[in-house]
Amino acid sequence: MAVMPTSKEAELLKTRVPINTLSDNDRAALLEKTSVKYIKRGEYLFRQGDTDSKNVYLLSGRVDLLLNNKVVDTITDDLETARFALAHQFPRKFSARAKEPVKFVSIDSQLLSGLLTPTQTESNPAADEDWMTQLLRSSVVQHIPPANIQNVMMRMERVEVKAGDEVVKQGDEGCYFFLIHKGRCVVTRKHDHHSEAEELARLGAGDSFGEEALLSDKLRGCSVTMLTDGVLFRLGKEDFTAFIKRPLTKNVDYEKACKIVEAGGVWLDVRDPAEHQRNGMDGSINIPLHSLRFQIGSLGTDRQYVVYCADGNQSAVAAFLLFERDVKAVVLKDGIDRLLHVEKSVAADTQDEAVLPQQDADETVDISRLIQERDEARKQVVQLEKNLLETTEKYEQVQHRLVTNISTLKQMVQDLKLKLAASQESGTAQEHAGGDEALMQRIAELEHEKAEREREIRQLESGQRQLNAEMEILLEASEENDKAGLAEVKQLKEQVDDLQQQLKAAKEER
Repeated sequence: MAVMPTSKEAELLKTRVPINTLSDNDRAALLEKTSVKYIKRGEYLFRQGDTDSKNVYLLSGRVDLLLNNKVVDTITDDLETARFALAHQFPRKFSARAKEPVKFVSIDSQLLSGLLTPTQTESNPAADEDWMTQLLRSSVVQHIPPANIQNVMMRMERVEVKAGDEVVKQGDEGCYFFLIHKGRCVVTRKHDHHSEAEELARLGAGDSFGEEALLSDKLRGCSVTMLTDGVLFRLGKEDFTAFIKRPLTKNVDYEKACKIVEAGGVWLDVRDPAEHQRNGMDGSINIPLHSLRFQIGSLGTDRQYVVYCADGNQSAVAAFLLFERDVKAVVLKDGIDRLLHVEKSVAADTQDEAVLPQQDADETVDISRLIQERDEARKQVVQLEKNLLETTEKYEQVQHRLVTNISTLKQMVQDLKLKLAASQESGTAQEHAGGDEALMQRIAELEHEKAEREREIRQLESGQRQLNAEMEILLEASEENDKAGLAEVKQLKEQVDDLQQQLKAAKEER
């Protein structure tokens, strides 16, 4: 069933993003073409895999988001996340199912974007979309957890720019990740201070830039200058690291990397050609990082790539760029230089007795460092588990208190209703009008208080789910790092034992 929005529902829609940015006239035009829909508990607003380009906004009720029929989050009309369109990804990454009777609106994205950008002249189809749709079409964003997507949206900052503005300057520190909502820009790079700037690419609406310096923690490698007036949305470095970089970066040790390659994966060296020629992996392909963005089309989306560089920093940037083009990739942890250092140590049988003890000491230092890192990681996990337990206990105590309060309030409301009914039956309306009015007002106050307590419980439940999800991510990452560290310790111990055996054999021969 669908009906026109009431005045109250129209006011509620004014708070939804990006409807809240429209002028009064444009908002009125949008509402004329918008209908409020009602569905029952258990019915679906949309399903996983749907490709309809709609912005679905929750007006009242509760909705479960499901991934492969498993509930991953619950959105209620009084939460901050309800300001944004529900799981607005293309195609839909989640199903949305009503947990109770629900009211919602479904707005065509093209209609909304037409009101947001009425004078759009870009030829890029992405320029016809609102900035949220542009962001959510990004393959990178579709790979991060739903809660992170909402956090990214809430922290994006709108910036208007003019033709000729230098948004990013080569050599500066990276502070923001940018999404182009409107306009076009050019990416340039100088090889040195005296050379002319070389044009590397031109970007338009829906494209993004600025992630390389944030991923690698290095200075900006290129400059980005606006060719036209435009609008950008930017995300600060800390938020980018917390909500995008950490969930996406998947490091693997050398042993796991080799298994991936043996199973059909490909080594991808993103260093300069000279470095690749000197000590590149057997069977690897070489695409330097500065040209990877423009050669990704030559890579297959049906294969997995193990990306490596000298220390792992450039590899993280490369993996991000590959994610943007739906190319599967993992990063060789710590890069190839560390691996070559270990291999060089293994070849120590060609050195004399004086050198062996020094290598022995170096390996012992490495083992001590790895053990220390492992112990620190374990301490962090223990602390996280403690924090989670404390938070869970606090949550359960507060929830119990709120549930008890709600039960008491329900009983009070019921008692007052019975008292009101008895009062109406035993006397005339005039004799009891004043008392009835007071009772009705008290009942309304108690019901409002009960609703507030129920809202607090829903917020606590939502916070608990997000905390559990973040804890699982941290524990998984810690477990992977712990396993990798133990494997390195074992490998280094074996190398030390081997070197000691060689040293012993050399002494016996003398």
